[in-house]
This record gives sequence, C-alpha cells and structure tokens, in this order.
Amino acid sequence: MSPATLAVLLRTISQRHPGAPVRVFVNPMDRGADELIAAGLPRGAEFYFFPQLDDLVRGFADLAQIYCTDTGLYHLAAAMEVSAIVYYGPTQPWRNMMPAQPAARGARLSVLGADHCEEKSCKTPMCIDAVVSAVAGESGPISIEATPANCPLRAHPIEWLSDVAWHENPSHKA
Repeated sequence: MSPATLAVLLRTISQRHPGAPVRVFVNPMDRGADELIAAGLPRGAEFYFFPQLDDLVRGFADLAQIYCTDTGLYHLAAAMEVSAIVYYGPTQPWRNMMPAQPAARGARLSVLGADHCEEKSCKTPMCIDAVVSAVAGESGPISIEATPANCPLRAHPIEWLSDVAWHENPSHKA
C-alpha cells in the first residue's frame, strides 16, 4: 500500500474509532517499508515493527480490529480471532476469507468481478489504492498509467474504479 493510500486508511480508521490507538504493522525487511517509514504517520498512530513472527503475535494480542490487505497479517489475525476488514486487490475474497474468522468483511473493486490478477510485475497495486479510497469516500484522481500492461483494471473505464463489492465471510452470523 502506498504512503498516500495508508494516509487515507488511517484517516478512515481514526474517524471510525476516535481515540483508539492505531498501530501500523511493518516488517522492516519488506519491499516498500523504507518509503512508508520515511513518510511518517499522523498523530495518534504508531509503527509496530515485527522482524520476527513472535513480535507480530505479541502485537496482535490485544487488537480489537485489523484493517489490512490479503496477506499473512490477515491470516494470522484470522487464526487469532481478530475481527478484520480486508482490502482485496488481485486476489479473490471468496477464495481467501478464513472460515473461522469472526466478522470478516472483504472489500474489492466491483470491476474485478471473478478475475484473479496474475500480474507479478506490479509494484504499486492500483486495485488496492482504489478500493481503500473508494471505501473511505475519498475518490480522487486515479491513474492507471503506472500499472503493468496486463493489469485487469486497464480494460475498464476509469470511472468504474470507485464501485466496491463487499464480501461477507460465509460462516459469519450477524
């Protein structure tokens, strides 16, 4: 997730959970970590570095909610029964939502439908940036120019990149 998209997500979280502590989990060895760290965080948010799995488990121990993409962080949260809002880009929510996850909800751009993106050269997933912005109601100028030539988003009009499909966990009981 780009620093600009992270800023949008953090604004959304602070509005939904006023006064709650906000942690941004970062593995300092991950691609893009330096850029996120250099961008800094707004007041009320803090970086939580987890170079090892046990550091991450400790950081998750008292979470009430996690907002994340479909990565190992989400799957660990599911295993620890942490409620989640998951932003899907290239992957399909109905294939990746954990059955035992309480109150898991997934958000994905509607235009992606049942497509699974296999574009491995993507460095800045516009699909993630667009869905986070759309959920936050902050749809600004979107450009797919930096996306790889085979990006599935290129097949759709740009104005369609603000419609979000929500996916509920199949085992969730309201």
